[in-house]
Amino acid sequence: MRGSIAGIRKYVQISILALSAVCTFLLQADQLDPENTELRSAHSSNFTESASLLNTATIESFAPESAVPESAVPESAVPEVAVPEVATSEKVADDFLDSQPWIEAKIRKGDTLSHLFRRHGLSSKEAYLIVQHEEAKRLEKIKPGETIRLKKNREGKLGLLQYNISLFRLLHVKPDQGSYQVHVETKVPFIRTNNAKAIIYDSLLGAASDVNLSRDVIFKVIHLFGWQIDFTQDLRVGDQFLVIYEELYLDGKKIGDGEIIAAELIVSGKSFQAIRFSDEKGFSRYFAPDGSNVTGSFLRSPLKFGHITSSFSHNRLHPIKKVWRAHKGVDYGAPTGTPVMATGDGMVSIARRNSGYGKTVIIRHGGVYDTLYAHLSAYGKNISPGKRVNQGDIIGYVGSTGLATGPHLHYEFRINGVHHNPATVEIPKSEPIDEKYRDGFLKLAKYWVAELEYLNRLPLARSEPNQ
Repeated sequence: MRGSIAGIRKYVQISILALSAVCTFLLQADQLDPENTELRSAHSSNFTESASLLNTATIESFAPESAVPESAVPESAVPEVAVPEVATSEKVADDFLDSQPWIEAKIRKGDTLSHLFRRHGLSSKEAYLIVQHEEAKRLEKIKPGETIRLKKNREGKLGLLQYNISLFRLLHVKPDQGSYQVHVETKVPFIRTNNAKAIIYDSLLGAASDVNLSRDVIFKVIHLFGWQIDFTQDLRVGDQFLVIYEELYLDGKKIGDGEIIAAELIVSGKSFQAIRFSDEKGFSRYFAPDGSNVTGSFLRSPLKFGHITSSFSHNRLHPIKKVWRAHKGVDYGAPTGTPVMATGDGMVSIARRNSGYGKTVIIRHGGVYDTLYAHLSAYGKNISPGKRVNQGDIIGYVGSTGLATGPHLHYEFRINGVHHNPATVEIPKSEPIDEKYRDGFLKLAKYWVAELEYLNRLPLARSEPNQ
């Protein structure tokens, strides 16, 4: 019985609300357009029909045996009342900060965060409290020329702070009821694929410049094919390169170039191709389209650019001692300070002055191979005996120490202690692609080889050399 009474009350409430809404609408319609009898008639009809239905439901609900359960009442029958959004103090504060421009606070020599805050009318105490947070410790090492972005709240105190820790990490600081919300946002660059094709007329760098290709990308091409091609002497006018590579964008702006996806070098009519492949751990290597490794154990040359001034020879007149003797290496002419690369992975065995060689680095590659780099002007960072180095690491810089007529690099390649011509010695290849990746790689390679072929059919950026 108690449930029936509750049901009656609910339906009476519904009836009153519905009738009230209809009456209100009719009154508004009458005020807006008293002559619109059609509108009034239509709504009067709806009103009568609605009242009839509601009365029927009300009458039926009086019968205890046929009482309508609350669950049978459609939710749509209950009028919704829109609740206006209440503007909280936090929302008002956020809206205010959103409307304020950023203050670009430049860091001066000798600045601390406290100095910066005081200069912009903020509290030194706030600066102190902020750097107590572990994520904000980097603010204790700000450098001249950097920028910290600030916004003030209505009271003129700190509202927001942003600081670029690095290109991809942004520090956010926001006051929060006597404390601070501090977090570091990691930005992920957008990667876009681009390509370039050029013919070599004067130099590799000149060809890259013709197609607006960055030095970063062309140096990666050199490193990629460096075990097969000696870029200091093998390239000829008319040789070509094609490269498909990544470009990195952040906040809509290009920030640099990424990795090479596929590349082809055509030297004296012979094609060398390389395709990038990444395994499930994200480790990437380059392979020829058939799955063989394009990288060798050693680079052909320890310099990206230079020219051979003296070749390997069993009998050469020494330019200073004026005696005939074997020249057991290759001399590369290059300006003082030109970076010298380790041609293979290994361990530094010597890094010191060595008689007529001047400043010298010798690297042991396993128990079979040694490479020597002489007449250096300086050693690479942290290069010392026992230091492990990787292929391509900078181990020194071109100079003219020891018996040298001018700045150049003397480079030797030894197998079991026996000198070999670095320009012609057969260099062992690295391992081919793992069999478990082979089928997937071959499909990937087929696609990128087709892209290189399409790129090769496109017109060249320059049809003839500069006059």
